[in-house]
Amino acid sequence: MLYLTRKIGESVIINDNIEVTVVDIRGKSIKLGFTFPSDATVLRREIFERIQEENRAAAVADDEARAEAITGAATAGPPQTDSGGGAAVPLAVTGLANLAPAVRATRGDPVEAVRSD
Repeated sequence: MLYLTRKIGESVIINDNIEVTVVDIRGKSIKLGFTFPSDATVLRREIFERIQEENRAAAVADDEARAEAITGAATAGPPQTDSGGGAAVPLAVTGLANLAPAVRATRGDPVEAVRSD
């Protein structure tokens, strides 16, 4: 981990296109300003970790549903078809309903960090 000392108004540049500026310091709270490309995703760690946990849980549920659909299809006979009379389409559909949408910061949104001592 890289440790830097910055004063209010001072910045660091990351990968030539992300700038992090110290905007304010009050006690143990530091307000940071970010300038970044519109295609970059910026998440607070707790939000990132929650999304990762939900994605892992959804993937496990999807794998279980897919396995159940496969074992159920193996014992249920020929697959059912859609009502259009087309090719055989299994009617069991699995999804990732628990996926959390990505939370994106936009220009001008304040992102606060709290120092942990």
